[in-house]
Amino acid sequence: MAKKLKNLAPADYLHTRDIEAMNTLQAIPGLVAISKKANSLGLDRMIRMQSMANSIRVGPRQFKSLYTLFQDVCETLDVSGIDLFVQQDFSLNAFARGVEAPQVTVTTELINRLTPDELRFVIGHEVGHVKSEHVLYHQIGFYLPVIMRTIGQATLGLGSLVGSGFQMALYDWIRKSELTADRAGLLAVQAPDVVRSTFYKLAGVPASLEHELSMDEISIQSQEFEDFSGEDLNKFYRFLCQAWSTHPWIVIRISEMEQWINLGGYDRIMKRYGDRGNINSHSCPACGQPLSPASKFCVYCGYRVSYSQAK
Repeated sequence: MAKKLKNLAPADYLHTRDIEAMNTLQAIPGLVAISKKANSLGLDRMIRMQSMANSIRVGPRQFKSLYTLFQDVCETLDVSGIDLFVQQDFSLNAFARGVEAPQVTVTTELINRLTPDELRFVIGHEVGHVKSEHVLYHQIGFYLPVIMRTIGQATLGLGSLVGSGFQMALYDWIRKSELTADRAGLLAVQAPDVVRSTFYKLAGVPASLEHELSMDEISIQSQEFEDFSGEDLNKFYRFLCQAWSTHPWIVIRISEMEQWINLGGYDRIMKRYGDRGNINSHSCPACGQPLSPASKFCVYCGYRVSYSQAK
């Protein structure tokens, strides 16, 4: 049973890149106009209508076990007033929508493929979006093409003022807000290994081959990516390839989570509530930086670490 984090504040787990990207976004002219237009278009009502018409709402008399898990996640993160829906979809997906009436939606395939603990991480991630007040700008991003067309026609060119530059800044922030929500997901499940296994499934592990997954090979691939994408020209390609994506690449999310754990951010929150959160004190034998028990590579120096070497 996860430790209940009473009075948990978003500032406790907010990622610095989330803050920096939001500051950049808010400095762009037209953000207020777009937000008002989103409200005038009735996005909240549209989202609610779509969910009620084409998804199944989870409750104490509908998918009771899933409802119990969801309620426990909300209690763990000290959040209330959120609905949960299940949507028929063959992708591993979940999302949070609704500003005035927040809701989390998970797909049938996600429920089918993930363990209860892995599902707890994903739901905690989405509840974290609601708690961190990400939802307004997230759904603006989702409906941005419609909003931009409406603004462009209605305001004699304001759409061009907040066009591609605004869109790039918005999607940059959305990607970085995912890093904050990943931390909320870890706080919900309080098991780093569950977070790792969830990321690997999201990366593309077929159900029939899960028993053949090599964690060592994933670590090697992650390190090769960091080495490759760190070259000057490849940094540009890395930016270009992600510019219009709403989520960071999985390997980046894994790396950012490992750093937060290793630097003690997760541990500090759990100790505040009287629980070390399954993190033991280990350090890299090459550079001395802290490691989580399951680390195969040091994220600071790249040294390959075995459990017997951690001290």
